[in-house]
Amino acid sequence: PDVVSVNDWYHESYINQRVGLQQTPFRWVGNPQSLLINGRGKFPCDAALPCKRCNESNPNCATPVFEVQAGRTYRIRVFSAAQLAYLTLGIEGHAMTIVQAEAGYVKPVDVDYLDLNSGMSYSVLVTFDQPPGTYRMETKMRLRNNEVPNAVAYVRYVGSEGSEPSTDPLGFPDIDDVEFSLAQARSILSLDAVTVPPFTLETILVGTQNLFGDKLLWSVNNVSYKMAHTPLNLLAAFGLLDEIDTVAVPRPENPYDYNATLADQGLSRQCEVGTNVIEVATGDVVQIVLQNTLALNGAAEQHPWHLHGHDFWVLGYGEG
Repeated sequence: PDVVSVNDWYHESYINQRVGLQQTPFRWVGNPQSLLINGRGKFPCDAALPCKRCNESNPNCATPVFEVQAGRTYRIRVFSAAQLAYLTLGIEGHAMTIVQAEAGYVKPVDVDYLDLNSGMSYSVLVTFDQPPGTYRMETKMRLRNNEVPNAVAYVRYVGSEGSEPSTDPLGFPDIDDVEFSLAQARSILSLDAVTVPPFTLETILVGTQNLFGDKLLWSVNNVSYKMAHTPLNLLAAFGLLDEIDTVAVPRPENPYDYNATLADQGLSRQCEVGTNVIEVATGDVVQIVLQNTLALNGAAEQHPWHLHGHDFWVLGYGEG
């Protein structure tokens, strides 16, 4: 296998999900119905469930099978296209060696299970040195309570046609094993020594769940993003950024208890809405502190951050 994609799959359309997230009262999308490996997965279809198509005999619905040569080492590019799910991937009886994270080579790290957050990609090396047969490749949703069925593919050694794969699921880390995930994240180190230049600007970004009137929104530093009528990069290219109303991202109040809800701190749950912008100059080195917080109901969840078109140095992690 050259490329392995993993993702979650909602049986409700994207449009319906979006309507639910934007309406009042707010309707959460919930957990996905299925997980997929290379676009295929399983779901227990029966008359009581809203399956529009359920045809196990269709070749397009068959479990993916990757053929490998015994004794060879393969480089496999793995990426997550998940909408929500934090996914963990494993291959029965075979370890993986992480050699690339996103676009950068890293010091090799041996893992039995590979964590993939939404939008993440890795290259791993896998040596297929086990007795020839058919082995399970499996992905599981973690860090959210869920009963979503694992997605399964098969890795079959050439010449092992007809061999039966195991029906036993892999022994993944527990759903709530945050320490496993933090340890793996901290093990990803640049292959080459990197000298991080001193920063010229620091910004602290606090992600919160808020209300705008009676509408439930998420915000950064108390400003929930409103899409501009024209993409900002296009406006910038034509020198028209001043033609739209933008909101400078304010520095969060200090002190701030990241382990308490807004209400418990006596802070307003209301936020602003606007096209929030952090202005930087060409050549600036920006130190960004990303801080997670509790939702309005006191729940704590994980969510990835992505910076379009740029690499960045991860300097540290903390808890709280």
